[in-house]
Amino acid sequence: MASSEKIGICTGSSERCEKAKTQERQTVPASQFKCPECSFNLRPLNEKSSYPPWLIAALIALVVLFGGAYLAYRAFTGPTGLACTDGDLATFLAGNPSPDQLLQAAAVCRDSAKTADAAKGVAQAARLCRSAADAGKAEGLLCLGELYDPKDWQPGRTGQMPVPDITLAFDNYRRALQFGNSVAQQRLAELKPLVETKAQQGDAQARRLLEQWPSR
Repeated sequence: MASSEKIGICTGSSERCEKAKTQERQTVPASQFKCPECSFNLRPLNEKSSYPPWLIAALIALVVLFGGAYLAYRAFTGPTGLACTDGDLATFLAGNPSPDQLLQAAAVCRDSAKTADAAKGVAQAARLCRSAADAGKAEGLLCLGELYDPKDWQPGRTGQMPVPDITLAFDNYRRALQFGNSVAQQRLAELKPLVETKAQQGDAQARRLLEQWPSR
């Protein structure tokens, strides 16, 4: 192609111009950069970017590099500054945090529930504790048990489940104990008097829990 020629595609109506319909590339003199068939302007195809290709490639590489570094930072340094919003939590989890970091994040979300959106913070904390438990961390089960434990539950207090649940507290404590968590044994011992009281008052579920109570 001569230096005085340019390549373009017709921008006219596809109903009136066959070249616009087929989007055929047309090489025309630079001084007459119009479609030979319908005289509409052509859309240039051979205009070079004002940025050299190596610079564009370098910018893309930097974006990928820093994006990966950010996710790694969030995964390895823990949940500092975690806002416990759905988006922030999704970013944190995308970094494949360790079970210990999941529990740290759960503590952050549980604390945030004391001053912000209580229901959201506790729900996010439960989600993180469950993820840690699924990863084989006994402390994740302990964390779930404590969220449901009625021991320190008070109506209207933030940073706790909307209602206590002795069955869920017991189940999670017992499973944590099966993994050798000594704190879970202490939590079960603290929970038992309440369950015994309920059983004496005729609560059938409390009686069933006492029948399943670990002997150690």
